[in-house]
Amino acid sequence: MTRQRGVALLTVLWLVGLLTLLVGGYSLLVRTEVQLARQQVQQQQARLLAEAGVALTLRQLLQPGSEALQWGRDGAPHPLRLEPGELQLEVRDASGYIDLNRAQRPLLAALLRHLEVPFEARQRLLDRILDWRDADDLVRLQGAERRDYLAEGRQYGPKNDGFERVDELLWVPGMDAALLARARPYLTLYSGRDGVNPRAASPAMLKLLTANDEALVADILAARRQGGRLGRLAQPTAGDSGRLQLQVRAQVDGGARAELRVVAELLPGQGQYRILAWESAPVTWQQGG
Repeated sequence: MTRQRGVALLTVLWLVGLLTLLVGGYSLLVRTEVQLARQQVQQQQARLLAEAGVALTLRQLLQPGSEALQWGRDGAPHPLRLEPGELQLEVRDASGYIDLNRAQRPLLAALLRHLEVPFEARQRLLDRILDWRDADDLVRLQGAERRDYLAEGRQYGPKNDGFERVDELLWVPGMDAALLARARPYLTLYSGRDGVNPRAASPAMLKLLTANDEALVADILAARRQGGRLGRLAQPTAGDSGRLQLQVRAQVDGGARAELRVVAELLPGQGQYRILAWESAPVTWQQGG
């Protein structure tokens, strides 16, 4: 009898242990599912908050006399608190960038030189970019047309037309993802100018335009703040374009972060706008959020 009781006790203890493991595993599964659901909710909140930032910025810019009109269009960051998180809004006229389809060789060369691309590689890449854009099949000295692409084993040739996306630069031989990532902050497809408007250019762009003359850049920024003349950099072909590049960064209180890059054209006299490009970055997480 004592032996039977001992076996029964061991059986009960084993069952209790098994049930404990099952309950613990189920509890962990529930906590994991809840955490995943919470993250999905926060990701969606971050995306919606960023979209709200775009809509709010455009609405304010279209309201005569609104405070937002005093921001300027030089990309200065403007923080804003909206539930359930924080926004940072930046507005820059597209004329403050280098138009990949309109810029001529000297300006594109200045960009690649600013990015420290070696001379030979720079000349080769410039010729190939220009061969991609032009409508003919004539090959520049270090350029490439369709037969050259095929000879390299590529199943496509140059478009012989303008770029539709900045990312298409990756299809040009000699361009790689690392160089493109460094070049992207300087490029647009929407200014419609062959020059850069120094009133809308970023400090980094001004360094490019002035060959890294920091004293001149400081003078230009000071003149911009005071509404003064910008001297030799004020090109008549590079005024405001009427097209704005918006960068909106959103972070919800839980730590999820979303970013939108939008190009919008304000329609004069109509109080309306047209979206020309809409690009979203993957949602990330702020440590400690």
